[in-house]
Amino acid sequence: MTAEKRDPAELAAWLREERRILNELSKLIRGHVAQVAEKPPQRWLAELDVAFRRLCAHLRADFQSQENNGFFEELVLQRPGVERQIRQLRHEHDELLRLGEWIQRDIGQTRPDDRLIIADLCARVSRYLAIIAQHEQCEATLTLAVFNEDLGTGD
Repeated sequence: MTAEKRDPAELAAWLREERRILNELSKLIRGHVAQVAEKPPQRWLAELDVAFRRLCAHLRADFQSQENNGFFEELVLQRPGVERQIRQLRHEHDELLRLGEWIQRDIGQTRPDDRLIIADLCARVSRYLAIIAQHEQCEATLTLAVFNEDLGTGD
């Protein structure tokens, strides 16, 4: 995306692609978590580490892209009343990145014989994916509200 004012269709296409990638990574990780009992723990942890790093890298790049490309500024420009929601989304970006870093750290510190910690990691990773999905839904809903005209008033 360019720094100039963007067409809503361009924003929508960009958002759809970012969400597609995020959904693929989330699906991969959910599937990996579901296979915890089917693989040797050392291999499972190594594969989780790789997949989770990819997810966190994507989130970091996506959030940075939103900042650098003026995505939030475009939303405020279209509808100034959403500034409070934008501040909250930006804050959540920071929280999501910190949560991801903490989980990533714990994945790296987990030993193959740490069965309870592995079970805890599965629960935390699953919850993290749910939090990301909820955040993405809020972001998409806000974006839709900003660019959607009130079609019911002209009837």
